Amino acid sequence: MLNHIYGLVGVGGLIVTVATSFIKDQDAARWVLVASGWLACLIVAISTNWGTRRLTKRVIELEESLRRTEGESKELKVELVQMRAISSYLATTQAGRKARPRQQPTAPAEPNQEE
Repeated sequence: MLNHIYGLVGVGGLIVTVATSFIKDQDAARWVLVASGWLACLIVAISTNWGTRRLTKRVIELEESLRRTEGESKELKVELVQMRAISSYLATTQAGRKARPRQQPTAPAEPNQEE
């Protein structure tokens, strides 16, 4: 968007320059050109300020999101360590037990065939 503003300011300056070339009074033409330059400077400054504020706001939002994500990551790492500890404990306490045998699947019942 900022590039569009620079382009419009440049085209506006060009139009003012061409328009002032037809003015007979050199002092008036000089003042119009100076005013045009200051107006262009003001427009560019306002648009740059607006863009900078917008980008700064977005950076702050992303920074807050990053902090939340880092906090969640730390919590998940602690939970992972706890789950591994539980898994290790269960593996050592149940190492000597025999597993129950699997159940044999039963054959499906045959459908009634009526003739």
